Amino acid sequence: MKCFKLDDNECELRISAVTTRSSSPVYWELVSIDNTAFWKRFVDVSLRRGLPLVLFVQAYEKVIVEAQTTHVYDEATIVEQVVENNVNEVNEIGDDDQAEGSQPVRELRGEVDEGEHIPGLVEQMQREDTEGDVRGDEDSDNDDDRPVQVPSQWNNYDHSQLLVNEGETVPWEYSENEVSVGAIYHSKIELKEAVQRWAAKSLKKEFRVVKSSPQVYDVKCIRDDCPFRVHAYMGKYDTFWSVSRIEHHTCILEELEVQHRNLTADFVAQHMYSKIVNNPGYEPKSIINSIDDDFQYKISYSKAYRAKQKALEMRWGTYKASYHNLPRMPHTLCRRNPGSYFEIKHYNLHEDPTKRVLRRAFFVLAACINAFQDRRPVLCIDGTFLTGEDMALAQPRRIATELPGRHPVHKE
Repeated sequence: MKCFKLDDNECELRISAVTTRSSSPVYWELVSIDNTAFWKRFVDVSLRRGLPLVLFVQAYEKVIVEAQTTHVYDEATIVEQVVENNVNEVNEIGDDDQAEGSQPVRELRGEVDEGEHIPGLVEQMQREDTEGDVRGDEDSDNDDDRPVQVPSQWNNYDHSQLLVNEGETVPWEYSENEVSVGAIYHSKIELKEAVQRWAAKSLKKEFRVVKSSPQVYDVKCIRDDCPFRVHAYMGKYDTFWSVSRIEHHTCILEELEVQHRNLTADFVAQHMYSKIVNNPGYEPKSIINSIDDDFQYKISYSKAYRAKQKALEMRWGTYKASYHNLPRMPHTLCRRNPGSYFEIKHYNLHEDPTKRVLRRAFFVLAACINAFQDRRPVLCIDGTFLTGEDMALAQPRRIATELPGRHPVHKE
């Protein structure tokens, strides 16, 4: 009430929590907060699951209902009064009609629909029906056309303490070149990349990894007298990493180094991923120049080459995985093309007999097998150049021999 500057006597608030019951997929919903116990539970669950603490506050003007006095009558008394009033009214109407020379008034005998023959009762019923229709038309008016009275305090809000979250950001977004306490990261790879980028681009200082486990990541400055430290962890029931402690550098940077130990091949591969994948012919020298322009540090040619290979493996997989998937591809092709044939030759390693090394593979489609049967029986042997000091002047000879009953055979 104080935040919105509202009066307790004139307004009331309805508070709902923005939360989700499932992590995947995420469906946001409003849950009413009715008591303190539910509020504590909402805060505990949101912090444990890494959900944002968002409240939806609605202000309403209090509706003051005046007490109406109710009167209780005896049913017999009401019936007696109604009958007596009707008789008096009929007598009065009858006297007037007789005075005007009309027909005499009929006596009440208690018959069914007897009142329809009494003009006074008929007029009274028509008058009551007309009044009821008018009230119904007034009640059926659209409420949107009526003016809404808004408290004057609502037009004088102080929005300086309010924050708007439009829901377009994710909880693990972080500053590109800085790491702060409370920052949340989606995975350990993103956490390591953020710390390395902060150290290489902003701090210009190196660090060493003290502990790196599936739940904890801790780094310190390479100098023993510097208290610099970044500690991050992943909770037992969490799926994200959170930075819990940061100690800043106190060491003095005497001069800029030419190389930076934290610019590893994995970091360079993540940084240059889009350029390498979009252009597989991207040379290691171009990677070296790009890192120099972005971080003002030099990396070796071998590191740039390893970074390129890692980026390609991130996109296309490793050579071992490709060889491992080789038997599946011809097997699927033969199943889709009946009559095809394939054969794979391999040998087992002496160090580890469970691992096999590919020697060669052969595959042919059924259409090629059927077409090869109609070809001429000609054997072609490809030639090659002779090497060596004594055979430098030797030239290959082409020999064409015709086999009995067959076409000529060309040899070199």
